[in-house]
Amino acid sequence: MTREDREHEIADQITYLDQLNDHLRSENPGAALGVLGFSQGVATACRWAVAGRTDIQRLVLWGGTFPPDIGTATMATRLSTCRVALVHGDRDAIVPASAGTQAAARLREAGVPFTLHTYAGGHDLDPITLGRLLND
Repeated sequence: MTREDREHEIADQITYLDQLNDHLRSENPGAALGVLGFSQGVATACRWAVAGRTDIQRLVLWGGTFPPDIGTATMATRLSTCRVALVHGDRDAIVPASAGTQAAARLREAGVPFTLHTYAGGHDLDPITLGRLLND
């Protein structure tokens, strides 16, 4: 995404993800939807979860920053029935641990239940933690 025409690009991303979900659900009706946003994908996953027309059952936000443009009331409405997990490596040199702390505070303020997971690692997908989340 670029700075120019940012709002239009966000809307395009959300539309695309809704259409992709429609296609996948046509092949697997009734399947639960889990979304993993990693790094910059955290913002995209969050925006889709709150502004898209798709109901997401599981939202994993891994090593990224929660977008500041999502309001508390919107989070409370759209994420209240979604299982949200925040994941962060304790040695992540790209996204500071404070990003997870801030996301947790915003979710708590909105009354959205979530779990917080840390692992010994950096800015990467840890297979052990991912396995635990998949089996949770």
